[in-house]
Amino acid sequence: KGVGKKLLNVIEKSLFKQGCTNIKIESTVTAKKFYQKQGYEIKKKSFHMFENQKVETYILSKKI
Repeated sequence: KGVGKKLLNVIEKSLFKQGCTNIKIESTVTAKKFYQKQGYEIKKKSFHMFENQKVETYILSKKI
């Protein structure tokens, strides 16, 4: 448990060291809560077509 959180933390630290101050991601509905718990805020709801099905996604961002 906690592997996703640890991996995201490593990625955020690496991006910060490279000068990044804002991260923007696109998430599935099921992963949205995970990112929100890590401090990401929903900016936009989006839809994509995948194998003739409408898939709901979210754009989230976080200042680091």
